[in-house]
Amino acid sequence: MNIQQLNRMHTGRGFTAALDQSGGSTSKALKLYDLIHQMGTRIITSPVFTSEHILGAILFQETMNREICGMPAAGPTDIRDIADQQFELGLHIALPQDIKLLSKLSVPSTDGLYTPLMKDSHVVRVAALSGGYSRAEADEHLSRNPGLIASFSRALTEGLSVQQEQGSFDAVLSRSILDIYAASNEKGGLSGSRQLVLLRHGESVWNKENLFTGWTDVNLSDDGREEAREAGRQLRERGYEFDICYTSYLKRAIHTLDLVLEELDMEWLPVIKDWHLNERHYGALQGLNKAETAEKYGEEQVKIWRRSFDVRPPALSPDDGQTPARQRPYREIPEEELPLAESLKDTIARVIPYFEEQIRPQLMNGRRVLVTAHGNSLRALVMYLEHLSEEEVVRLNLPTGVPLVYHLDENLAVEEKKYLGDPETVAAKMQKVANQGMIHRS
Repeated sequence: MNIQQLNRMHTGRGFTAALDQSGGSTSKALKLYDLIHQMGTRIITSPVFTSEHILGAILFQETMNREICGMPAAGPTDIRDIADQQFELGLHIALPQDIKLLSKLSVPSTDGLYTPLMKDSHVVRVAALSGGYSRAEADEHLSRNPGLIASFSRALTEGLSVQQEQGSFDAVLSRSILDIYAASNEKGGLSGSRQLVLLRHGESVWNKENLFTGWTDVNLSDDGREEAREAGRQLRERGYEFDICYTSYLKRAIHTLDLVLEELDMEWLPVIKDWHLNERHYGALQGLNKAETAEKYGEEQVKIWRRSFDVRPPALSPDDGQTPARQRPYREIPEEELPLAESLKDTIARVIPYFEEQIRPQLMNGRRVLVTAHGNSLRALVMYLEHLSEEEVVRLNLPTGVPLVYHLDENLAVEEKKYLGDPETVAAKMQKVANQGMIHRS
């Protein structure tokens, strides 16, 4: 185990999967090894078995001597090194300070039984076997012991069979992994983490045409609808669930959320729509082509309008038909509260109070929240959560249709942040956002 692996095992979120076998190394268990190896192979190669929830896997020596999908699980040297290490450790009655142990014990029936062991300087982590309990019972015991993580075998494979159809196998395994992960990390475990997912709507028809959109209520493009569905698939395949959703008054965000919930089969979830989550209002620029506007006024001026922190674009006239006060969705809102143009600073000034008054209490109560909104309203939230400076937030490019997952502590400080999806695809989408407003030279 290298230093990076040691640190992850010591402080990382997740649990260990015991894929050696239940029943120990009895002659009866060993006769079943071929079946056990097939099951272990199916689990390891399942798309839901990822480092997002799994810290490591414990493999039986027979597994390490064999191949998984044509690849050697481990070389003979690896096995000898592990065996030599175990015998060497066994020779020490009083362990030297530099020796580190991962202790594996049955899940305790007495809460806090292993707390003194977990505080020992030699102990990297204490992992619990399911101890003959069902998964639900083992999870319940585990969840009452902060710092203790699972090393389940029988409880992990509960409801699985080697002959099971792939979709059903993956679905049952995903549910097992998520339940065990939660018991290890969230229900009184390492951090009591709060889950917040931010999602910028899929590409709109005006995004596709490179037009300033703002509060203009345009629909998703065909690509944007597919981006929304893919975001839902990414969340579904990783087992994410939610308790409440928020979105803006603009249909490109609303329809993105609809498609995500359809993919998740969670269309019953409560959805709160609020204009405070709308995109930044681009004033008189709305409907203009970004590249043509750059040619007319210069790239630098368009960059200032788009990406400065506190400079507003040219405002709409109050009697313009595009003003929010003349639009049906905003007829109940006092006209003086509705913008004619906004800077990013203005957008932040309406988004953050709404977050603190409406969304923050949901997170503090442990509810899992999905916010589907827009580039600038989400930049406001990222700035707030990550304590970004004005200079940092104006350089932030949020990709369309890519879930941004936050795990937050009890004070809503960021414990973990990650985009879901292929890193190269995410980077390309970020660059596409950054390139908007540039003059396209042939």
